[in-house]
Amino acid sequence: MPGCEDERTSPALRVLMINYEYPPIGGGTGKACAHLLAELGRRQDVTVDLVTSGVRPQLTITALSDNITLHQLPIAKRDLQYWRVGEILAWMHRALPYTARLARRGRYDCCHSWAGWPSGIVGYRLRLPHIVALRGSDVPGYNERLRKLDPLLMTFIARRIWRGAGRVVAVSRGLRELALRSRPGTEIDVIPNGVDVEHFGPGPVRDTKRVLFVGRLIERKGVGYLIQAFR
Repeated sequence: MPGCEDERTSPALRVLMINYEYPPIGGGTGKACAHLLAELGRRQDVTVDLVTSGVRPQLTITALSDNITLHQLPIAKRDLQYWRVGEILAWMHRALPYTARLARRGRYDCCHSWAGWPSGIVGYRLRLPHIVALRGSDVPGYNERLRKLDPLLMTFIARRIWRGAGRVVAVSRGLRELALRSRPGTEIDVIPNGVDVEHFGPGPVRDTKRVLFVGRLIERKGVGYLIQAFR
């Protein structure tokens, strides 16, 4: 895994993973993380500690498998699918010292942050070989809600986090192109969301076309164009 090389001989790659979202909290970023952990749970060559958010009023540590451990920090969220500024700051306030303690005793080979912020800010402070996975709103210019903050603050944060990462990846080519507007020349790989081919596959050929759209109903997702095209 680029960005995670270590000279020590170890039976398994030890990853500290950081994601402010995890089901039932959040949207696609949390769901993609959960599915990836389910796949990694089948492997013997990697161990993962994921630090994320939880709905319970106390810290919850759960073993998802022999090699995957979930650390859910208590966040009093008003809406499970919508993050407010105060909630993000509260999560960072808890995640910064907690991940620092894990890093001091965990001997991790690398840190994997889902989203450049807030997760990437937490991962950046750990001084571990760092992978930043760009997911959407963490890229300046993506989220209309952040249009005023992007030029004043978020672009500066993004450049700092990406520059300090061993590897930056984006979930789509379009997101990669948008990110390059903020920091041209950044090396960004594209790793799309995966598909469980054991569950999803081609169905029978039908005369009538059926279309499934999965995503938030926001303008950027383009579902309006899909409706117009099929009409």
